[in-house]
Amino acid sequence: MKWKPDNFQKEGDEAGAVFNIGLSTAMEIRKLLNECNMEARLGRFIEWYNDLLALEREVTPEMKEGDDKKLNGMRPKLIIRIDKWQKLDSVESRNRAFVSLHLFEIELRQIIKKRGLGMPDKDDDEGL
Repeated sequence: MKWKPDNFQKEGDEAGAVFNIGLSTAMEIRKLLNECNMEARLGRFIEWYNDLLALEREVTPEMKEGDDKKLNGMRPKLIIRIDKWQKLDSVESRNRAFVSLHLFEIELRQIIKKRGLGMPDKDDDEGL
């Protein structure tokens, strides 16, 4: 849910609910992005993949038509590779796994930014 100034012009409980839902969503997205960063740095590809899927589930309700076009094209390749990642025994295979997950995460991050789902910046004129 994108935070907009008109969300805060509502009266009573409705305004608080809009704010709380938006804040809760943004906090969950931020938590998952932090977990993705940690798993990527540690080279834990299965955990990173699972974090990305959880992030996608958080973002999906706010996606618009066309947002998931690239994601849909990437997902089958990720699913096919997931079994192979259990046995990443070469630098080349680890690099390919990293790049695949990295590109998927970048697409999700772009959707998050485009849909205004991250934590608002203090300089963001659409934020709080």
